[in-house]
Amino acid sequence: MSQKNVEIENVKKIVSLLKQYDFAPTQQEKDDFLKQLYNTNVGAHTLITKYGYKPVVLANRLKKAVLLDKYRPKNMSFIKLATSKDLDNIKGEFDTFDSKLSKMLKDKENPKVIRERFMDGVANVYFLAKQFAIDWLNMLDNHKDLVEAARNAKESEAAAIYDKLFFVLSQDFCKKYDCHIDSRVVTDWGELDKRHPDLDLESTLGIHQYTYGLTFPSGLPESEREKIKKVFQRKPSDCPYAYKASSVRINITNVRKKRPEPTDFFYSMICFFAHEMHHALDYEHPRQGALGSQIEYIDGLLYTLPSKTLEKDTNAYYESATEISSYNIQHELYSQLRNRHF
Repeated sequence: MSQKNVEIENVKKIVSLLKQYDFAPTQQEKDDFLKQLYNTNVGAHTLITKYGYKPVVLANRLKKAVLLDKYRPKNMSFIKLATSKDLDNIKGEFDTFDSKLSKMLKDKENPKVIRERFMDGVANVYFLAKQFAIDWLNMLDNHKDLVEAARNAKESEAAAIYDKLFFVLSQDFCKKYDCHIDSRVVTDWGELDKRHPDLDLESTLGIHQYTYGLTFPSGLPESEREKIKKVFQRKPSDCPYAYKASSVRINITNVRKKRPEPTDFFYSMICFFAHEMHHALDYEHPRQGALGSQIEYIDGLLYTLPSKTLEKDTNAYYESATEISSYNIQHELYSQLRNRHF
């Protein structure tokens, strides 16, 4: 598959339509280009029709925004970057920041209201899900033998074969995003490092667990290493040589119970794996996903597991920003797998 960038392709189409709209000789032709612009990007259409943005100005700012893509947190759309008052002053990496969201947290606003505020911050997930799905298909194409082996595996051999496939996919993913992820396929949840008392493990298909790793500079004396280890054991996040790491587990037994049809089972294993891997990306490098650093932090404070007890707010889990992102990616990847008859 081609290594295309969904967002940049969308921007190119917007710029082309804006130019055609600007030079269209009749109102009928302008209206036709506006309809195409609406179907291409509602945000761009709104800026032109409701906020009086001049097409040529927006087109030029979008082209500049693309040139600054390497500095852009991926939860910020190109439209938002192009219309930002800071566009002409960006010289390096930056994070999106919502002052209202920060105040809501400080004022201990109702978590449900804060989660509703997340929706504006993760709006770019539509394009990111498409891009991530394409990236996953490209990674799968790089391991066709293992993919074919997993798809046709006997039930008795499936866990080991999917484990091999997910291992190489994890390596590709971690190389691309500089992540540290240990992924495994399990047949039961007895191998979990940490257990959550409220989690219904009988229906849980996959789990991402937050962890930390530790590395030392070369030549560091053993006495200093021991001091650092003590800090790490007490509180890893305070340790200067600690790094975020993740544990991803997929329960093949539970997946097979939920999705027994062979093709659906194969697609589901891939998609549930991708779902959990993107939780790991959100945790380790939130700028690379649909959340951004601020929302990832607040979302982590408010995160609620799907509970087996009726007293819990079951909607809170699905309103989590990282779940919104991972489910969008999961569903888009499933759709693309099915459309390609992978």
